Amino acid sequence: GKGILMWISGKYVPLKFSQVFRSGLIWTPFGIGLSACKRLQAHSTVCEHTLKEKAPNGFAYIWVVGVHPNYTGCGLGKQMIQSALEKMRNQGHSTCLVITENSKNVGFYEHIGFELIHTETPDVSKIPYWLMSRELV
Repeated sequence: GKGILMWISGKYVPLKFSQVFRSGLIWTPFGIGLSACKRLQAHSTVCEHTLKEKAPNGFAYIWVVGVHPNYTGCGLGKQMIQSALEKMRNQGHSTCLVITENSKNVGFYEHIGFELIHTETPDVSKIPYWLMSRELV
């Protein structure tokens, strides 16, 4: 495919074990190794805590967004996000949140109406992240 976007209602954040299993993430340690997986899990825990702390009622969360390298710069990411935002709005969500670990994505998200609400580099992972928000109403 050209790209992927997965979003979930905030009421499911953080994901429960059964949801992680169904998503296929349960196999992550076999792909990246146990040490890297533990670091990723520690990082995710910090991000999820901040997400829940900063999130308003009725939020939705863009969990994964990615565009195949052959299709970057063609507007596909923007198109997928705009489509997802419309679905979130239609389902009654008030706000969309997204976390990125890539500083280059911050400007992209700002360009399509997101605002930076938190940034941090957790000691447990040394991976910086940016939490961004966009109102849907």
